[in-house]
Order: sequence, then structure tokens, then C-alpha cells
Amino acid sequence: MRMRVIPVILDGLRFHVAQTSMGYLAHLVESSQASLYRSKAELPKILMGMAIAIA
Repeated sequence: MRMRVIPVILDGLRFHVAQTSMGYLAHLVESSQASLYRSKAELPKILMGMAIAIA
């Protein structure tokens, strides 16, 4: 099966706040229909975000 990747980029938002605010994506992760990856930006800060891989 081909996996689709949807990058969700949130700049200036704490990781745990982003996790709790996006209920539908959290449901996909909990039901093993998606994966959550955390990334961390280095200086100079460009973007910090999450990538959701949907099976």
C-alpha cells in the first residue's frame, strides 16, 4: 500500500499544545492509522513542526 505523508507545520506553538488541540489527527495516531514524528529546529529557526504519515 502506498503511504501518504501530510506535513503539519506549527511554528510558535508548544508540542503538547499542538497534540491536544488537533483531536482528529490525535485519533488517527491512537488508532494506528497514522504516525507522529516530532522535529526540532536549530538556529536560525526556520520551522518546527510535526509530520503525520497516514497508512
